[in-house]
Amino acid sequence: MTKKILLSGIAGGVIFFLLGWLFYGMLFADFFENNAGTAIGVYKNDTEISLLLLFIGNLAWGFLLATIFGCWGTIKSAMDGTSKGFILGILMGLGIDLSMYATSNLMNFTAVVVDICIFGIVTAIAGAVVGAILSSGNKAN
Repeated sequence: MTKKILLSGIAGGVIFFLLGWLFYGMLFADFFENNAGTAIGVYKNDTEISLLLLFIGNLAWGFLLATIFGCWGTIKSAMDGTSKGFILGILMGLGIDLSMYATSNLMNFTAVVVDICIFGIVTAIAGAVVGAILSSGNKAN
């Protein structure tokens, strides 16, 4: 099981990283720029971003799912990982974004709601991958 947790954590982290680039870097970049809060100069430009640290942060999200699903949960399939990943993503997004909104001026409330939804979707997809890897080879599939 340790090998599956390691593999699923890495795979989940890669999915978080790639989907983060897709959603935040491409599809919704203009939206978040247009819905920024009053804080200025807080986001780094493309040349200042540390992709290594960003990747390590996304690996942490992947290993969080792998640990919850593989050590403490009973994820039986990719579909199970999708639904539980979505729930976790929404709850984590609510916790992070509402706390950030309550204490900073990084984004307006519209962006908070959209970010929570995006994080739920990204975590559902990563959860599907983690769930698929963890359940591979099980007769209960």
